[in-house]
Amino acid sequence: MLKRTSHLRPASRRLISSVPSSSVGPGRIGVTLLVSTLGVTAAGLAYFASADRKVYAEPLVAELDPSVVSEKKKTKRISSSSGKTTVREKGELDVFFWGSNSNNVLGQGVSSTLPIKYPRLVAALSGPGVAFRDLTMEETYGAVVDAAGDLYMWGKKISDGEIEKVQSTSGGLKRCLVGLNITHLAAAKSKLYALSSSGTVYCLPTGSELQQASDRPLTKRSFWARLDFLHLFTTFIPDQPVDYVSLDYSTPEGLFLNKREKVTQIDAGKHHLLALTNQGRVFGHAISELANSNHQLVDMDSIVLPSPTTSSLSAETRAIFNLTPLDLPDYSDRAIRQRAQLSRTADPFILKNLPQDPRIQDLSAVPTADTARVKEEILTRRGLKPEEDIRWSTTLYEIPVLNGIKVDQVAAGERTSFIRSRGRVLGWGANEYGQIGLGSRYTTDNITSPTEVIFTRLLGYNTSSGINCTNVTIAANTTYFTISRVTSPDNKEYIDLLAAGHGVRGELGNGQWNQVSGGCVKVKGVSGLIEYSELENKQVPLSIHNVSTSKSGHTAVSLNTSPLADKDGGFAYGRDVMIWGYNASYQLGTGKRSNLAIPQHISPLPSNVSSSPFSLGSKESLISSGTASPMPHSRLQLGERVIPSGELRDLQGRKVGGGKKMVEQVVHAGYESSAVYWKLV
Repeated sequence: MLKRTSHLRPASRRLISSVPSSSVGPGRIGVTLLVSTLGVTAAGLAYFASADRKVYAEPLVAELDPSVVSEKKKTKRISSSSGKTTVREKGELDVFFWGSNSNNVLGQGVSSTLPIKYPRLVAALSGPGVAFRDLTMEETYGAVVDAAGDLYMWGKKISDGEIEKVQSTSGGLKRCLVGLNITHLAAAKSKLYALSSSGTVYCLPTGSELQQASDRPLTKRSFWARLDFLHLFTTFIPDQPVDYVSLDYSTPEGLFLNKREKVTQIDAGKHHLLALTNQGRVFGHAISELANSNHQLVDMDSIVLPSPTTSSLSAETRAIFNLTPLDLPDYSDRAIRQRAQLSRTADPFILKNLPQDPRIQDLSAVPTADTARVKEEILTRRGLKPEEDIRWSTTLYEIPVLNGIKVDQVAAGERTSFIRSRGRVLGWGANEYGQIGLGSRYTTDNITSPTEVIFTRLLGYNTSSGINCTNVTIAANTTYFTISRVTSPDNKEYIDLLAAGHGVRGELGNGQWNQVSGGCVKVKGVSGLIEYSELENKQVPLSIHNVSTSKSGHTAVSLNTSPLADKDGGFAYGRDVMIWGYNASYQLGTGKRSNLAIPQHISPLPSNVSSSPFSLGSKESLISSGTASPMPHSRLQLGERVIPSGELRDLQGRKVGGGKKMVEQVVHAGYESSAVYWKLV
């Protein structure tokens, strides 16, 4: 087990205070504040009086006036497959989609919902200096966070189910969250979770009808919020174009986090969400009533829900809802005590009693029938299912069993959970496909308590030392572990990608089509690679830069190849991309529908619109590898670049300050689809 460290967590609320310097007198402070306020007010009035600021339909990059773009930039003319010539700005950061388009997730201006076989340019998301913080593509919608931290969504559900409407309105993009400085996204089927730089977790529905359904009117930004366009007043939050809620917290100390503690990472499964703070604490959230169906939230046996006893959603009455695991039909108090006793026999830290939330009202005096009626009303609030209602559960609960463990990463699968701490991994939840990676010794469908994944049991790992897990990636029922190890006695370092779980469509990447895995297996083509470094003049392990896996069963990996060459040779190449798995909708980009059980390269992005600075020369691209191995010279390679100060733009075409910015191309595996976009580092 991991070593548990006890530390004090003082119960203190997060306050915003301003302490004046002792060298400044009260009079000067008042004059300074008055002058600053008048200046900001005048600037704000001039800014917002210059144009009618629309909330719902603002111009996109694809529709920018040419005068907005700097005249100093040179243009280049490209010829498309149809023979038409298009003028594009030099240095544009292009976004490409391919795969399933049945719900118009890829259909930015596409007239058909047929699958897209090869990478296709998305004009609505491309433009000079346009980079993104995060991007996700689900079955019925897509979402992206631009450089300013605003959230945009598109797809069939965003357009009330009318695909024609998506194609005719600004590329189908809808601005959903404004001015909240969003950094990361975690997507569920009917809910989208967004994490801000301040650590606040927001939840919004993914359907257009539900986004407008709220008891509060969807108005424009207030007068004082409009003056905060420079983000000087952090306490002001502008009114949003769509309905949303912010999640609160429940800890043993109360309803707040520690001083200077905030959420820094979120990851969502099918019915549950995990959140990690900068102090290493793990929180769980129930997306639906099945949040703990397979013990993926461990000892979160109950949550507190607001009760809709009145028509107002702000009713103070609350009720307790039991998260019943499916393998425990008897959920009486006796069954809970028996399970707690069995768990404590194995580990004294397992299944601590949850402290009563101070918001829970005493329901002991309420008749059983009334309590049942309240819970039924909760499940049918506004005629919505729990997984659709953003107000069904609005609290992040600390997972007590993980208290005292300094966690570095959380990962949520469909019904499985993982944490990574100091190179070691604990997993729990659904395990019917062996997705936790515990091996054939654990044949139970559900792992009810956090259990360490022992990598030394693998063939060849028993002679290795310094085994360290640097990343865990899971989306559905297949898990990927990035492992670094040192072999004995030659003392060589290797980096492997291990897979565990469902593999009938080639997800394991080991060349086999297994329904389940008996343990972790090495992914071929990306594990144990060695490359000669011209910088260090020796052989070094080829590391894995990024792993992206989809809920539909395909995976894309980018290898960290570019930094290994010298200055002269390194500029000609980027990061290699390997892709494998499910391919029924052409999401692998091979132009075929056959699944791949071994990672392979794919063709480069279309050369006529390629924005990568690592494009190969014509002679180099014609050279064959000379073998049957999937290592062609002309292949997809991802680049990186520096955007000069003042050149970074959001999707409204406005400049985003902050000096020079490093951006890199990232491959994303979405639901039966794939994307390549430029991401802020």
